[in-house]
Amino acid sequence: MATGSCRQAVVCLVAAVGFACSSPAVGGMIVTDPSLPPVGGTYEGDPLSQIADYAGVFKATEIRMTDFQNVGRQISGNDEVLTFDVTLTALVIEASGVPQSPPLPVSFTGPLTAVFYDKAGQTLGTYQAEITSANCTGTIGPFAGTIRENPALDSLGETTITDLGGGNYQIDSFFDIFTELSVGGGAFLADANGPHHMVLIPEPATLALLAAAAVGLLGGKRR
Repeated sequence: MATGSCRQAVVCLVAAVGFACSSPAVGGMIVTDPSLPPVGGTYEGDPLSQIADYAGVFKATEIRMTDFQNVGRQISGNDEVLTFDVTLTALVIEASGVPQSPPLPVSFTGPLTAVFYDKAGQTLGTYQAEITSANCTGTIGPFAGTIRENPALDSLGETTITDLGGGNYQIDSFFDIFTELSVGGGAFLADANGPHHMVLIPEPATLALLAAAAVGLLGGKRR
């Protein structure tokens, strides 16, 4: 590739990485393995427009679902059912009616089950999906907490897998997740602002590394 073309490609990569970091609503990621859940992926809500409000007692923003591990796959009729461990992170901005400044970072871990309808035996295509259960435990300050998918509501989504050629695939995915929170063994409180719209992006650490590599390559071409 000519130097000018290479520089232009790197600039585009830097811009794309920056755009993905600042605008999770765009979503999507490129992978070499089209299996779900995508390795190195994160589902992220828009922190500017979405605040989880658990009965006015706890409020949280910058909610992410990441670190997919221990993946189990099974076929149920025409559907593909995945069960795997996830980590949910967020910033608590209000606790028991008291604003938290700075916000309190929290992390919950546990199993999640998702169904991808009519995906059995398929790789490419667009599939309706649903998170049928999630139950993650952690702490909020000194208190033990549990966040789960609201069993009374449907947390629906959609996933599209596209073959880009050259061994690369594009995965676009989102879920609208209804959640409930229990703190200190208390009753589960539903998110009054649910569902929380979560869009798939590369995990932030991966984006940062891509941006750094792109900037370094651009710098090298200038020398």
